[in-house]
Amino acid sequence: MGLIHSERFQALRRRLMGSRFVRDAFALQVGKLVATGMAALSYIITLRLLGPSEYGVYGLANGFLMLLYTVDFTGMGSTISTLLGIAIGKRDVPAVLDTMAAFMRISWMVHGIILLFLWLLGGAVAGALYPSGARVGLLAAVLALALPVDSLYVLITTALLARRQMRAFATLQILNQLTLTVCVITALLIHPFAESMIAARLVFSVITMLMAWSIYARRRLDTDLEFPPLMRVFGAMRRVRLRPYLGVGFANAVDKSLGNLMLYLPQQLVGVLAGERAAGYLISATNGVNNLSLLTGALFDTMRAVVPQRVGARDYQGLWRVMGRVLVALAIGSAGVYGGLALFAPLFVPPLLGETWRNIIPVLSVAAIFGAISTVGGVFGPLYRALNRIWGAVVNKLIAFSIVLPVGFVVLGRISDSVSASDTADMMRSAALTGAWMIVVVYGVSVGLTAWMSLRALYQARSDV
Repeated sequence: MGLIHSERFQALRRRLMGSRFVRDAFALQVGKLVATGMAALSYIITLRLLGPSEYGVYGLANGFLMLLYTVDFTGMGSTISTLLGIAIGKRDVPAVLDTMAAFMRISWMVHGIILLFLWLLGGAVAGALYPSGARVGLLAAVLALALPVDSLYVLITTALLARRQMRAFATLQILNQLTLTVCVITALLIHPFAESMIAARLVFSVITMLMAWSIYARRRLDTDLEFPPLMRVFGAMRRVRLRPYLGVGFANAVDKSLGNLMLYLPQQLVGVLAGERAAGYLISATNGVNNLSLLTGALFDTMRAVVPQRVGARDYQGLWRVMGRVLVALAIGSAGVYGGLALFAPLFVPPLLGETWRNIIPVLSVAAIFGAISTVGGVFGPLYRALNRIWGAVVNKLIAFSIVLPVGFVVLGRISDSVSASDTADMMRSAALTGAWMIVVVYGVSVGLTAWMSLRALYQARSDV
């Protein structure tokens, strides 16, 4: 009997590892496990050294910058993986080069406009919004200097994913997180303030971009579809026509901007109405949850590559089977990861972060619900983009905002009056909790509606083939 079970196990193992999808997901998951450990170390040390108020200033500066990018309606940030995947599925080498060149040209144009605004008006705008005044705006302006470098890193990692070079991508992820951990810890040990976080972020961006460039240069010829050298991409930036990409990207841009607002707008409202300390509780909780998403992100990254290619090849039947398996795996994985976070947060937060962070515990428990929803919901993004259902996703997000924002704004306004009067930790915690519930509800409504829409569209496409 034992021999039979052993043979069955070996047959199952051979079947699973014979699937390229499983091998890709496994390679990514190994990299993400290592990266998660380093991210957790960096996160804990950062919170201990900065404290809630100073971390809140850094988080508000980053959120202020991200809010400005909601006016980027080019959509290339969210479109590039889909366009590259479809081009690879069609074996269209010129389209690969043009897509990469268009992404870089559009990205740098947008970064230039945002940088100009921040250096001219960022301090005045932030001074009118935040208790810390122009400091938030100045930090956001300095942080924005990293974004042109980051766009090249994003292009390289997207190319690796699109070509399903998962081991190279996993290696780069580990190096990326290791560099970030070293830069952040070093900077905060020297000077534990938000300005040090910004400086670490700039150094990290340059180093990881150079590492990514080196890996891409060595691996771009490793598959049967040759990818262009980056210098050739830079040369093509001058002649590539942007109109086709801007047309495709507009709907993606609106969708991505609304998706960013689902997280950053509640954070910023808490900071504006209740102060940096309350924002520090909320932002640190959501950042902690996002760090844990690395544990369940391998399947999502694999789907970013698989979905566009299967749609390009019109393999809707196979895609339907893959979606079912991935959704089950993500649901089980997210329940274990985020359920464990909510359950054990009261045990590990005080000894790891210190007593000054005790009020983050209930906020972290609520944010864990957001983590589970966003983990399962993230898989629908590549699907509705590839199936051209983007405007439906936009409508779903607007419905969610219309339900959540009015109620949340009223509740935060009432809490902020109490905070201004007493400045107690309980009031700060209440404001952070309100922001966390706003994020949970807006994500829950949006993901629920989008899941129904996307799966219905895929079912119809499968039936029509």
